[in-house]
Amino acid sequence: MLRYFKHNLVASYLLFSLALFTGLNLVQYESNALPFLYKDYPTYAVNGERQFDRNSENLVLNRIEFAVRDIPYPYSFHLWRSAPAEAEPADRQSASGPLAHGAPYRSQIGVQAWFWAGLTELLDIHDAPYRLQKTLSVLLAALVTAVPLVWMRKHFGTLPSLAGLAFLSLSTGMNLFAGSLYWSLWLFMLPLAVTCLLDLLGIRNRYALFLATLPAFLVKFLAGYEFITVIVLASMTPHAWAFFIRRDTGAAFRALVVGISSICAFLISLLHYDLLFSANFGLSGLDHLLGRSQAWSIRSLDEHGLTLWSQVAKLLAMNFIDFNGYGVPLGLCLALMALALLHARRQLHAAELGFVLFLLLGSASWLLIQPGHLLFHPRYATLVFSLPCGLFTVGFIARLSGARHRKDAGALAPSRPRRTAGFASPCPEE
Repeated sequence: MLRYFKHNLVASYLLFSLALFTGLNLVQYESNALPFLYKDYPTYAVNGERQFDRNSENLVLNRIEFAVRDIPYPYSFHLWRSAPAEAEPADRQSASGPLAHGAPYRSQIGVQAWFWAGLTELLDIHDAPYRLQKTLSVLLAALVTAVPLVWMRKHFGTLPSLAGLAFLSLSTGMNLFAGSLYWSLWLFMLPLAVTCLLDLLGIRNRYALFLATLPAFLVKFLAGYEFITVIVLASMTPHAWAFFIRRDTGAAFRALVVGISSICAFLISLLHYDLLFSANFGLSGLDHLLGRSQAWSIRSLDEHGLTLWSQVAKLLAMNFIDFNGYGVPLGLCLALMALALLHARRQLHAAELGFVLFLLLGSASWLLIQPGHLLFHPRYATLVFSLPCGLFTVGFIARLSGARHRKDAGALAPSRPRRTAGFASPCPEE
């Protein structure tokens, strides 16, 4: 069985999917989207006519309520939240019935809410906790994420890919968000899975790469613009590997095609967003997005009664030392990576170092572009760290350590006489 797994990529994919689905369900046993300092509040059916909570997860759950109650939803925006008292009259338009005091969440179109609401209506599910949908979210995340693990199995080796599987199953990055319908983690992994799949199939045509990644990026951007730099750079990982390690200059152009594809998808999503926003509210959607982006700036911390240093301390505490029963914290992951890199330093040459730095840049890019977003929501740092740095660095370090072990074992092994034409050549005299 193990030999079949080692030489058959389809078998590897199925086993990775099953193991990842099992691991995420075992670690994330409470099915909370943000379990530390955040709570998975009940849905509207439990809250009654009280104000909707502001938890991101419930923006999708409230939208599902429209589907299961057969209430018409008049907006193109598929997320719903409570309307503040000072909201404009246009904001307070609502559907009739028990959901009469809300307004659409206008910061994103929310294709993930449309997906889950449509699936709920199709399957005729009437379960308040929506456990089935959450389980399906974990399953989709496992099916999509298994593709990069298979890519690691082929290029890094069996043990490094198993190390990556362990990281995804046990770290606080993936398992906290795998069951969330709002984040729908499979959308985060989709562009990376597409590039890995094309590389596994040996498809390196730039036009095929562009046409395959464009819809993957577009679907993700229609679900929200969070962490898009991390997602784009993560999707370039197979080409970064070929460029740094394989010395394939053509991989740099393929990575550029992926970047161009993401930019085109971003522009299309912006156009689509602006058109829908204007049709629904008679205002500029681009101006609204710019305003939302500025709302997450460091300067706006004071407006919410927060201080920079307290948020930095919370970010460090929540991500570096908090076990909380949900997996291995980020600080321990970084410490283990540093020790492993130190152990494999003889194999860490310029090319390998360049690849590791690319992975670090991929995860740190969102912190450089939107530091306020992570300061407002410190728990998101664990998710940002998982891609591409956590997953691929763990596997790459395991590969380097394995190479060092084989090299040391070869140096200690006694030399064997070479054979020529079936006969042993004479051993050199000592």
